[in-house]
Amino acid sequence: MTSGAIATVSTYMSAAIWMDSSSPWIATGAILQGLGTLATLVLLAWQIVSFYGNREVNKFEELLANLTEKDPMKRLIAVRHLTKLVSRNRLDTSHQRHVAECLHLLLHQEEEAVVRNAVFDSLQVLEFSEQIPTGTTPFSPPIVFKPTAKVSQKINNS
Repeated sequence: MTSGAIATVSTYMSAAIWMDSSSPWIATGAILQGLGTLATLVLLAWQIVSFYGNREVNKFEELLANLTEKDPMKRLIAVRHLTKLVSRNRLDTSHQRHVAECLHLLLHQEEEAVVRNAVFDSLQVLEFSEQIPTGTTPFSPPIVFKPTAKVSQKINNS
């Protein structure tokens, strides 16, 4: 739609310049200058879109790399940012699967409870955002029971 509007306006301007000009050479020069300006604006817009697209890819890769940091705070922040990206549907399905694989691995290796909870929450968001193909089972984290004082007392008394 935008390209059609640009073509219509360009054609109208070219015809108007050609009709109002006293010399065909001046008209041709003005039309070529207008086309050059339009081409420059299109290239500038393409560069801006490309820049922001590359920036998001670099940010995504940086977040994945932060999942392996030694500092639990950095891992937690990376998990939360990845969760935001997934919940806002800013990632395509292949990136979402990649995130899910990384988070599954992190869930099994993570020792910090806060980070594990964040990873588990993120995996739940991923489950809702991506459709699970038929024939596969959804992810279920291992259940770890921590006996409370009452349970330990009952076990010891029996």
